[in-house]
Amino acid sequence: MADRSTNKAKKLLELTSSGKTTVDNFRDALWEEYEEALKQMALLNEIQSHLMRSDWGECLKKLLYLAVVFQIVLVVVVGLGFLKFTGYENFLNIVGGSLFIEIVGLCAIIVKCIFAPPSR
Repeated sequence: MADRSTNKAKKLLELTSSGKTTVDNFRDALWEEYEEALKQMALLNEIQSHLMRSDWGECLKKLLYLAVVFQIVLVVVVGLGFLKFTGYENFLNIVGGSLFIEIVGLCAIIVKCIFAPPSR
């Protein structure tokens, strides 16, 4: 931090010793600092956007995992005879179909989020 301040002071001193006026030198130095700050802010925004995407993606992966585990447990419990759906013959087909639709929908959301251009 001290090195950076020292470098800035040296740079300003060099600018004031050139043929330009002090105001012009100061304005140029401020403009360079402003451009550097904009670059750093853009980089931070990219990093923050990436981190938010990865956190959101992890949450969706956990939701998919829980849905699949629930469906597997449900099918195994019905298959072993602990639950009986004799009056509802199409129940497991409906549950399996809804799981497929949920997975395809969540995958579409994840892909759209990952490959969307970063918002500014």
